[in-house]
Amino acid sequence: VYLVARMYPVFQVSDEALKTVAYVGAFTAIFAASIGIVVTDIKRMMAYSTVSQLGYMMLALGVGGYVAAIFHLFTHAFFKSLLFLGSGSVIHAVHTQDIQKMGGLWKKMPVTFWTFLVATLAMMMALMSAALLALLYLLEGGIDSHVVPVVAVMLLLAVSAVIFQRREFL
Repeated sequence: VYLVARMYPVFQVSDEALKTVAYVGAFTAIFAASIGIVVTDIKRMMAYSTVSQLGYMMLALGVGGYVAAIFHLFTHAFFKSLLFLGSGSVIHAVHTQDIQKMGGLWKKMPVTFWTFLVATLAMMMALMSAALLALLYLLEGGIDSHVVPVVAVMLLLAVSAVIFQRREFL
């Protein structure tokens, strides 16, 4: 994402290059999201969620949402790192990565619970979070592209991000 963003003036010269970036980003985001929604390993779920979000950023770059993609990259790094740290703490405590064997840990791990909750709310685009602003900027870039399927894919990916976080948190 960063490389394409740094080389964005080169990509702007060719509409075909931007379309290619958008198509590859959309395919990557949808493919990773569809795998991540069904996997039960918490590390893999978070990895597929991250790949899906990277595809989302590439899609935004492809439709002209340069600032939105970089902003989302920056904000995503912060709340996803907190989620990875919380997941590591949970894995260490329960000695498994299977989310079906986890749950009810808020009493035993209150600090991890609260930090994971903050990161989950940020990732789920709670009101007044940077993720919500990033999503709105990304959707604005999609709407400005005047391509209806792009906006539909972006909304689908936003919903999939919420599904990921709900599964991880519960």
